[in-house]
Amino acid sequence: MAHPFRHGRARYVDARTHRAGPHGLPAQIPPRYRSTYFQHIFSGRLLGRYYSYIWAEVLDADAFQAFKEKGIFDSATARSFRVNILEKGNTEEPLTLYERFRGRPPSLEPLLENRGLKP
Repeated sequence: MAHPFRHGRARYVDARTHRAGPHGLPAQIPPRYRSTYFQHIFSGRLLGRYYSYIWAEVLDADAFQAFKEKGIFDSATARSFRVNILEKGNTEEPLTLYERFRGRPPSLEPLLENRGLKP
């Protein structure tokens, strides 16, 4: 069976689901996700992985912030990233390597800004 949201049928499903209400707005936007959809994450099996993904995003956003601060093509920043993180691999504690590159511990601020959670 074809996916219901592909081709011409998508228009039919969309039009039927989002009929305009009294003010020209959809009468109801059906929820896409329910709390039970995330039960596998919080049941303990994936919880640790979920938080490790968030921590990876913190490191990613903060490392990229270094490039934004000094210029995206700054060769000294790129060299420091290569020498202090990429070339070292798993030879030292990852946080030590990161702090050597960044000159300080990771900051949550860039991730909060990226997600629109910081004014």
